[in-house]
Amino acid sequence: TTQEIEARILDYPTVYERYCRVTVKIENESLPHLNALVYDESMALSAAEPGDRVRFTAKASSADRKYGEACDVYFARDLYLKLNTKSGAEIEEQRPTAAALPARIHHALTQRIEQLFPSDTAAFMKSLLLGDKSDLYQDEESYLALSRAGNMHALAVSGVQYLIFGFYRIAN
Repeated sequence: TTQEIEARILDYPTVYERYCRVTVKIENESLPHLNALVYDESMALSAAEPGDRVRFTAKASSADRKYGEACDVYFARDLYLKLNTKSGAEIEEQRPTAAALPARIHHALTQRIEQLFPSDTAAFMKSLLLGDKSDLYQDEESYLALSRAGNMHALAVSGVQYLIFGFYRIAN
């Protein structure tokens, strides 16, 4: 169905050549407050930041299918709807909320790591320090070497421990 959507941005958008993708929490009164993955071909959401409120018209579909096949990969990531924007999104910038703080800190740390380390090392350091293996998957040679050595799980666990300890220190 096509509906007017009001939502809050949960993470920084991923920008591709022809569209951007971002995770939101739906805030409409008439809809369940679910997490959704938004695909925006107009690129209006490419400048959004965690905590921003957005409005747009979108075609909604369940996130239980991928390429026409049944899958639960989105449900495992707490995403229940896929939304394709049909009108340009309006972004209402907000002051950062407490819920947006982890995404903003992660983004700032990722940028700093990319500044401090050469490109061939930055992906490994993001995995080690933040548990973020997304760039490491792009580096096939490093990914295969770490997987074969049995170190991929250790990278993710060390990053999660670092983040938990870091957030504990911030909170106290």
